[in-house]
Amino acid sequence: MRASLRPSYTVDTTVNDAAGNSGSDSTSVTEGEPNGTPAVDSLSASEVETSDSDAEFDADRSVSDDDGDLDSVDLTLTDDTDGETEDTATVSVSGSSASGTTRLVAAGDDGSGNSYTVEATVSDADGASSSDTTTASETEPTSDPAIDFYTVTEAGSPNPHAEFTADWAVSDADGDLSQVDVVVYDSSGAQVDSSTTSVSGSSASGTDQFKIEEAQNETFDVVLTVTDANGNTTSDTRTVTE
Repeated sequence: MRASLRPSYTVDTTVNDAAGNSGSDSTSVTEGEPNGTPAVDSLSASEVETSDSDAEFDADRSVSDDDGDLDSVDLTLTDDTDGETEDTATVSVSGSSASGTTRLVAAGDDGSGNSYTVEATVSDADGASSSDTTTASETEPTSDPAIDFYTVTEAGSPNPHAEFTADWAVSDADGDLSQVDVVVYDSSGAQVDSSTTSVSGSSASGTDQFKIEEAQNETFDVVLTVTDANGNTTSDTRTVTE
């Protein structure tokens, strides 16, 4: 076994009384290792959608201590809007490394859109500690817009041109409609015409007319795409022949 490289010391103690009597004793001490500082190796927080009125977050963390004397992890959830502490939790840990997930709750904050800071402080058995922070936001899931009605009608005129009308109605439960695009493609897949309509709110409808010259007996795909303010899209296609 390798000998310890830490220095050892002998402490001698001698006591004397008034009559000249004395006594001695000695003891040995070895210099100890300095206490290392525990570390927060990783920390993240993700929102958890629930059916209640609270904003809830799962805080994932991993911690370590080279001395192998981990003791606890303290977690704090703070609302960045007003600086208020929303929730705290303390988790007991041990050994040289530990990881886990803890649910933190901001009561009544569902739908608030607020931002939050999660702080993790890891401590060891000797009282040494270190901290790290991460952020998370309360957001609501968004729904895709819907195409409620869509028809494309060819005029059936005797000329060699393709003339048709696209009638449509769209909606979005989130009330954030943005635009409707109608794009016409020929049989080779090339775009030959298009129309864009700005929309808003929870529902909209419209009519677009197209005329493709010298297109007798040709077939076209007419693609309707509705987009909301969050970039969610829904598309549908109708095929028409001159």
